[in-house]
Amino acid sequence: MVNTQPRLHNRSRIALLGVILYWLAPLATLAQTSTMQYVNGQPAYMSNQLLVSFGPNQVKTEAVNNASITSGVLSTFLKPSALASIQQQTGLTLTNAPTEKIFNWMRSGDSLSIARTGDTVKVFPFWATFKVYLTPPTENLAGLCKLSDTLRSVYPVVLGSSLNVVLKADAVANDPRYATEQLSLHLNTSPAFYFPNSHINLPGAWSMHHGSPTIKVGVLDTGIRWTHEDFGAVV
Repeated sequence: MVNTQPRLHNRSRIALLGVILYWLAPLATLAQTSTMQYVNGQPAYMSNQLLVSFGPNQVKTEAVNNASITSGVLSTFLKPSALASIQQQTGLTLTNAPTEKIFNWMRSGDSLSIARTGDTVKVFPFWATFKVYLTPPTENLAGLCKLSDTLRSVYPVVLGSSLNVVLKADAVANDPRYATEQLSLHLNTSPAFYFPNSHINLPGAWSMHHGSPTIKVGVLDTGIRWTHEDFGAVV
Protein backbone atom coordinates (compact mmCIF):
# COMPACT_ATOMS: atom_id res chain seq x y z
CA MET A 1 0.00 0.00 0.00
CA VAL A 2 1.30 3.43 -0.92
CA ASN A 3 1.54 5.99 1.88
CA THR A 4 -0.14 9.11 0.58
CA GLN A 5 0.60 11.20 3.68
CA PRO A 6 3.00 14.08 3.04
CA ARG A 7 6.50 13.50 4.38
CA LEU A 8 8.90 16.02 5.79
CA HIS A 9 12.30 16.24 4.16
CA ASN A 10 15.32 16.24 6.46
CA ARG A 11 15.73 19.99 6.11
CA SER A 12 12.09 20.52 7.04
CA ARG A 13 12.47 18.25 10.07
CA ILE A 14 15.53 20.17 11.23
CA ALA A 15 13.76 23.49 10.74
CA LEU A 16 10.72 22.26 12.67
CA LEU A 17 12.93 20.97 15.49
CA GLY A 18 14.67 24.35 15.61
CA VAL A 19 11.34 26.14 15.97
CA ILE A 20 10.27 23.79 18.77
CA LEU A 21 13.55 24.23 20.65
CA TYR A 22 13.36 27.99 20.19
CA TRP A 23 10.01 28.14 21.95
CA LEU A 24 10.94 25.60 24.61
CA ALA A 25 14.26 27.26 25.45
CA PRO A 26 12.75 29.93 27.75
CA LEU A 27 10.80 27.24 29.62
CA ALA A 28 13.94 25.16 30.13
CA THR A 29 15.76 28.25 31.36
CA LEU A 30 12.99 28.95 33.85
CA ALA A 31 13.44 25.55 35.41
CA GLN A 32 17.23 25.78 35.68
CA THR A 33 18.20 29.26 36.74
CA SER A 34 16.69 29.83 40.19
CA THR A 35 17.67 28.22 43.48
CA MET A 36 16.94 28.90 47.13
CA GLN A 37 19.59 31.04 48.83
CA TYR A 38 20.26 30.83 52.56
CA VAL A 39 21.28 33.48 55.06
CA ASN A 40 22.53 32.29 58.47
CA GLY A 41 21.35 28.81 57.62
CA GLN A 42 17.77 29.92 56.94
CA PRO A 43 16.00 30.08 53.53
CA ALA A 44 15.99 33.74 52.54
CA TYR A 45 15.42 34.43 48.84
CA MET A 46 15.42 32.93 45.35
CA SER A 47 18.44 33.57 43.17
CA ASN A 48 18.34 35.04 39.68
CA GLN A 49 14.81 36.41 39.81
CA LEU A 50 12.92 39.57 40.62
CA LEU A 51 9.22 40.24 41.08
CA VAL A 52 8.47 43.26 38.92
CA SER A 53 5.27 45.30 38.63
CA PHE A 54 5.02 47.25 35.40
CA GLY A 55 2.79 50.17 34.54
CA PRO A 56 -0.45 48.82 33.05
CA ASN A 57 0.06 50.87 29.89
CA GLN A 58 3.45 49.19 29.35
CA VAL A 59 2.09 45.64 29.25
CA LYS A 60 0.74 43.71 26.27
CA THR A 61 -2.79 43.08 27.48
CA GLU A 62 -3.41 40.51 24.75
CA ALA A 63 -0.76 38.29 26.36
CA VAL A 64 -2.15 38.86 29.85
CA ASN A 65 -5.68 38.05 28.69
CA ASN A 66 -4.59 34.86 26.92
CA ALA A 67 -4.99 32.09 29.49
CA SER A 68 -2.80 29.72 27.47
CA ILE A 69 0.20 32.03 27.84
CA THR A 70 1.70 31.62 31.30
CA SER A 71 5.38 32.15 30.54
CA GLY A 72 7.79 33.29 27.85
CA VAL A 73 10.36 36.04 27.66
CA LEU A 74 9.87 39.60 28.84
CA SER A 75 9.10 40.81 25.31
CA THR A 76 6.15 38.39 25.33
CA PHE A 77 4.45 40.57 27.93
CA LEU A 78 6.09 44.00 27.68
CA LYS A 79 5.75 46.51 24.86
CA PRO A 80 8.88 47.36 22.82
CA SER A 81 8.74 50.98 23.99
CA ALA A 82 8.90 49.87 27.63
CA LEU A 83 11.85 47.57 26.95
CA ALA A 84 13.60 50.40 25.14
CA SER A 85 13.04 52.76 28.09
CA ILE A 86 14.53 50.24 30.50
CA GLN A 87 17.59 49.78 28.33
CA GLN A 88 18.09 53.50 27.74
CA GLN A 89 17.75 54.46 31.39
CA THR A 90 19.55 51.54 33.04
CA GLY A 91 21.64 49.83 30.38
CA LEU A 92 19.84 46.55 31.14
CA THR A 93 18.81 44.41 28.17
CA LEU A 94 15.92 42.26 29.40
CA THR A 95 14.14 41.57 26.11
CA ASN A 96 14.87 37.83 26.25
CA ALA A 97 14.78 37.45 30.03
CA PRO A 98 12.61 34.40 30.88
CA THR A 99 9.37 35.63 32.44
CA GLU A 100 6.39 34.05 34.19
CA LYS A 101 2.95 35.35 35.06
CA ILE A 102 2.40 35.41 38.82
CA PHE A 103 -1.37 35.90 38.85
CA ASN A 104 -2.34 33.54 36.03
CA TRP A 105 -6.06 33.89 36.67
CA MET A 106 -6.14 37.69 36.47
CA ARG A 107 -6.91 39.68 33.35
CA SER A 108 -6.32 43.31 32.40
CA GLY A 109 -9.90 44.18 33.32
CA ASP A 110 -9.35 43.17 36.94
CA SER A 111 -8.74 46.71 38.14
CA LEU A 112 -11.89 47.37 40.19
CA SER A 113 -13.37 45.65 43.20
CA ILE A 114 -16.64 45.95 45.10
CA ALA A 115 -16.13 46.70 48.80
CA ARG A 116 -18.39 45.30 51.52
CA THR A 117 -20.02 48.71 51.66
CA GLY A 118 -21.01 48.37 48.03
CA ASP A 119 -18.53 51.01 46.89
CA THR A 120 -16.42 50.43 43.79
CA VAL A 121 -12.72 50.78 44.62
CA LYS A 122 -9.63 50.73 42.40
CA VAL A 123 -7.16 47.96 43.13
CA PHE A 124 -3.48 47.63 42.28
CA PRO A 125 -2.90 46.13 38.79
CA PHE A 126 -1.55 42.82 40.06
CA TRP A 127 -2.06 41.35 36.59
CA ALA A 128 0.88 43.50 35.43
CA THR A 129 3.28 41.85 37.90
CA PHE A 130 5.67 39.18 36.65
CA LYS A 131 8.51 36.96 37.82
CA VAL A 132 11.54 37.93 35.74
CA TYR A 133 14.58 35.64 35.59
CA LEU A 134 17.87 37.46 35.18
CA THR A 135 20.39 36.80 32.46
CA PRO A 136 23.22 36.44 33.22
CA PRO A 137 22.24 34.71 36.51
CA THR A 138 22.69 36.69 39.72
CA GLU A 139 22.84 34.90 43.09
CA ASN A 140 24.53 37.58 45.19
CA LEU A 141 22.11 39.35 47.53
CA ALA A 142 23.73 42.76 47.08
CA GLY A 143 23.70 42.33 43.31
CA LEU A 144 20.00 41.45 43.24
CA CYS A 145 19.13 44.39 45.49
CA LYS A 146 21.08 46.74 43.23
CA LEU A 147 19.29 45.44 40.12
CA SER A 148 15.94 45.79 41.85
CA ASP A 149 16.70 49.38 42.86
CA THR A 150 17.84 50.13 39.30
CA LEU A 151 14.58 48.86 37.83
CA ARG A 152 12.52 50.90 40.29
CA SER A 153 14.20 54.02 38.96
CA VAL A 154 12.47 53.53 35.59
CA TYR A 155 9.16 54.92 36.82
CA PRO A 156 6.40 54.84 35.54
CA VAL A 157 7.46 51.98 33.26
CA VAL A 158 8.25 50.02 36.43
CA LEU A 159 5.94 50.55 39.40
CA GLY A 160 7.86 48.31 41.76
CA SER A 161 10.53 45.62 41.99
CA SER A 162 11.64 43.29 44.76
CA LEU A 163 13.48 40.08 45.46
CA ASN A 164 11.46 36.88 45.74
CA VAL A 165 12.02 36.51 49.47
CA VAL A 166 10.92 33.87 51.96
CA LEU A 167 8.86 35.18 54.87
CA LYS A 168 7.65 33.40 57.98
CA ALA A 169 5.94 34.43 61.19
CA ASP A 170 8.31 34.98 64.11
CA ALA A 171 5.62 35.15 66.80
CA VAL A 172 2.37 33.44 67.74
CA ALA A 173 -0.18 34.08 70.46
CA ASN A 174 0.26 32.52 73.92
CA ASP A 175 -3.50 32.01 74.22
CA PRO A 176 -4.07 28.25 74.84
CA ARG A 177 -7.20 28.40 72.67
CA TYR A 178 -5.42 30.06 69.76
CA ALA A 179 -4.46 26.86 67.94
CA THR A 180 -7.82 25.08 68.01
CA GLU A 181 -10.57 27.62 68.68
CA GLN A 182 -9.50 30.87 66.99
CA LEU A 183 -9.30 29.54 63.47
CA SER A 184 -10.37 32.81 61.87
CA LEU A 185 -6.98 34.25 62.85
CA HIS A 186 -4.60 31.80 61.19
CA LEU A 187 -4.27 28.92 58.76
CA ASN A 188 -4.75 25.54 60.41
CA THR A 189 -4.01 22.52 58.25
CA SER A 190 -5.52 19.96 60.59
CA PRO A 191 -8.34 18.18 58.68
CA ALA A 192 -10.73 18.72 61.57
CA PHE A 193 -10.26 22.50 61.58
CA TYR A 194 -9.22 23.43 58.05
CA PHE A 195 -11.25 26.24 56.45
CA PRO A 196 -9.64 27.44 53.20
CA ASN A 197 -9.31 31.21 52.82
CA SER A 198 -11.35 31.93 55.94
CA HIS A 199 -8.58 33.38 58.11
CA ILE A 200 -7.01 36.84 58.31
CA ASN A 201 -3.36 35.61 58.47
CA LEU A 202 -2.67 37.34 61.77
CA PRO A 203 0.80 35.74 62.16
CA GLY A 204 1.81 37.61 59.01
CA ALA A 205 1.00 40.87 60.80
CA TRP A 206 2.78 39.79 63.98
CA SER A 207 5.94 39.19 61.99
CA MET A 208 5.91 42.92 61.24
CA HIS A 209 4.64 44.37 64.52
CA HIS A 210 3.49 43.03 67.88
CA GLY A 211 1.24 45.96 68.69
CA SER A 212 1.53 49.30 70.44
CA PRO A 213 -0.72 51.57 72.54
CA THR A 214 -0.36 54.15 69.77
CA ILE A 215 -2.07 51.85 67.23
CA LYS A 216 -5.82 52.29 67.24
CA VAL A 217 -8.04 49.55 65.84
CA GLY A 218 -11.73 49.92 65.17
CA VAL A 219 -14.17 47.18 64.20
CA LEU A 220 -17.18 48.45 62.28
CA ASP A 221 -20.22 46.33 61.52
CA THR A 222 -23.58 47.28 60.11
CA GLY A 223 -25.26 44.32 61.79
CA ILE A 224 -27.71 41.97 60.09
CA ARG A 225 -31.43 41.93 59.35
CA TRP A 226 -32.27 38.75 61.17
CA THR A 227 -35.68 38.52 59.52
CA HIS A 228 -34.11 38.07 56.06
CA GLU A 229 -35.28 34.91 54.30
CA ASP A 230 -31.75 33.58 53.92
CA PHE A 231 -31.45 33.17 57.68
CA GLY A 232 -34.81 31.50 58.25
CA ALA A 233 -35.11 30.13 61.74
CA VAL A 234 -31.41 29.76 62.43
CA VAL A 235 -30.98 33.27 63.89
